[in-house]
Amino acid sequence: MRRYSLPYLLLSLSICSFVLSTHAKVLCQTGSIEGVITLRLQVKSARALRGNAYRTQTNTASPAKQDVPRFDDVIISMHPQSFKVKTTPIKDNTPATRIVQQNATFIPHVLPIVQYSTVYFTNEDPFYHNVFSVTPGAKFNVGRRAKGEIFGQQMPDSDVLKSEIKGLGEIRLFCDIHSQMNAVILSLDTPYFTRAGSDGSYSLPQLPIGKYELRIYHPDAGTHRQSVDIKNGEKVVTNYTVTN
Repeated sequence: MRRYSLPYLLLSLSICSFVLSTHAKVLCQTGSIEGVITLRLQVKSARALRGNAYRTQTNTASPAKQDVPRFDDVIISMHPQSFKVKTTPIKDNTPATRIVQQNATFIPHVLPIVQYSTVYFTNEDPFYHNVFSVTPGAKFNVGRRAKGEIFGQQMPDSDVLKSEIKGLGEIRLFCDIHSQMNAVILSLDTPYFTRAGSDGSYSLPQLPIGKYELRIYHPDAGTHRQSVDIKNGEKVVTNYTVTN
């Protein structure tokens, strides 16, 4: 068994303490990014309402209009480039993992999640919906489900359907019965993301220092990418105009 001198051991402990304290100090060093999003989007024409005949037989309500671009469809995310970040998928049924079908509309229209999270689909309409996606790498079809029906390998405690989202990026959702219904699950490999406020403003505080790729997403305009360097105690201001 090798024996070490006391000075060597003390030096080793001193080096270890320095490395640990330096690492902890780096982890504690943070900066932030904020800005304002401006929307200049051309309104797309509405699609034919294939399920309208069925829907009007069961409900007199009309689907919610989405002709005016909304800031809550804008998702801002920061993706570390100079270090790796650990993400924790959300498996519980929370507002952050839930898409409601109400008045023949998906709410919210865009749902940002961490990859491998479980998304819960709740039908609050008195008629059937059939949620599906044909996005490569994230295909699923929950089948025709009525209000109050429970579906899943592990039965949830509410009237929901659920699906684990394994793909990354934009996952388009549709309803096989109501063709005007569409939404997006934005699957991300970072925990640093937020939704733009009603005035277009956004803020991501307490970001670990390092190099990032800033991504600004809107379903009608795709993703804008920009390199950003976050420095300790500094605030980066990035405004952006979303166009299509």
